[in-house]
Amino acid sequence: MDEELKTGVEEPEGLSLLFHGEIDDESTGDLLPALLSVSETLSKDTIVNIYLSTPGGCAYNMFAIYDAIRILVEDGYDIRTHGLGRVMSGGVLLLASGVKGQRTIAKNTRVMLHGISSESAGTVGNLQSDISEIKSIQTQFVEALVSESTMSQRQLKRMLGRNVNVYLSAQEAVKFGIADLII
Repeated sequence: MDEELKTGVEEPEGLSLLFHGEIDDESTGDLLPALLSVSETLSKDTIVNIYLSTPGGCAYNMFAIYDAIRILVEDGYDIRTHGLGRVMSGGVLLLASGVKGQRTIAKNTRVMLHGISSESAGTVGNLQSDISEIKSIQTQFVEALVSESTMSQRQLKRMLGRNVNVYLSAQEAVKFGIADLII
């Protein structure tokens, strides 16, 4: 009688989510329900893979996705983020938000960081209010990325303070703790 040989532990079923394109209302509206349903439909031993390829987009939407990922990670879910192609602007924080040690980046992926930008118009009062909000979002972004990476606040502020797009290779993204492994 032949016995079936097991070559290791059974892997839990996983969930894969692809985030491709701009971080806007539509893409956030597609991803958030999937993330928010994880705690209602999946056990904590389920691996959730989020594949990111994005030019960035709206900071408010970035923070909505980031908060959903952080809630799940803090609740003990195995959220693994993976950068492919390009991970830019707000996408950098999303890549960094996965479980540390499980964040991967493809070897040819480019990462880009820059300061928060806005296209404001209106009265002087509204513009002053918008400037205050942009500064607040910038501070919030810096604090979040510093907490998710190995960069210091001073180092990140210096990078963003150049007022240019700062491009990183996959190797540099790992060096700065935005990702953990190059695939």
